[in-house]
Amino acid sequence: MLQIKNLTITHKKDLRIILEDFNMVLNDGDKAVIIGEEGNGKSTLMKWIYDPDMAEEYAECQGERVLGAEMLGYLPQELPADDRSKTLYEYFSEAELFFDKTPKELAVMASEFQVLGDFFTATRKWRVFQEEKKLRHSL
Repeated sequence: MLQIKNLTITHKKDLRIILEDFNMVLNDGDKAVIIGEEGNGKSTLMKWIYDPDMAEEYAECQGERVLGAEMLGYLPQELPADDRSKTLYEYFSEAELFFDKTPKELAVMASEFQVLGDFFTATRKWRVFQEEKKLRHSL
């Protein structure tokens, strides 16, 4: 279960209120969609849900986040420069639970994400993967 209580997010630069007195509860199996124009705080909300400190640099956040036993994950819109130079395998091997997965489990995950079976263990760099993905979608 994920619960958000009375969350208000204010942009530090221009004091614009991004989100005001937001409340939400997601139970196991629930799904949610966040829709909004660019610059309206969707990514800031996702960062705050994952780790409130991630939004602290540019936003003031007041509210409460209540977590159950779930494991949260966050993938930024763009990878940091340091990560862009890594191979896919180098990147994923830094994940806490990566080595707990069998090759078969990784292949099943790759299939579910509609990427090549060797995606998680590939020696291709992220840039090459992105170019391959664009090529597949254009065919």
